[in-house]
Amino acid sequence: MTVLAAAGDTWGIPGPTFLKVYLAAAALVVIGSVVHRTLVLRGSRTAGADQLGPQQVAYLNGGDQLAVWTAVGGLRGSGVIGVGPDRRLTTLSSMPAGVTPLDQAVYNAAGKRVPARELRRDEWGGPGRSSAARGLERPGAWRSAPAQRARSRRGRS
Repeated sequence: MTVLAAAGDTWGIPGPTFLKVYLAAAALVVIGSVVHRTLVLRGSRTAGADQLGPQQVAYLNGGDQLAVWTAVGGLRGSGVIGVGPDRRLTTLSSMPAGVTPLDQAVYNAAGKRVPARELRRDEWGGPGRSSAARGLERPGAWRSAPAQRARSRRGRS
């Protein structure tokens, strides 16, 4: 009977040679996984501060409440909304073109004469605030946790 492998050899490969090849392949898989994960989760290189609006910068700095106050400040500064003697928001003029969804939500809340301190709880604020976060995902400046998990599961960059 012809013996093709010595006792103790794995698949006919000597032990030290098998160990070297196995460890090299394992190291290659680990390095490839780390590089791939880094590329998938790094974000876009095209997102710069010049592409972000004031509400998006406020959202990154202080969350949704600061983004709402930024929208209120912008609309008050342009004379679109004001505050009545009872400290409720009021509309002073029509909405200008090219406003953000958060501006529109604040304007709609002012039309309902909502007190400024209740803007966060107002039903108009929710869609506007979430659009501020979605607006950050488009240029690649920020990814929400669910979006980041989905991208890592799909394995796309």
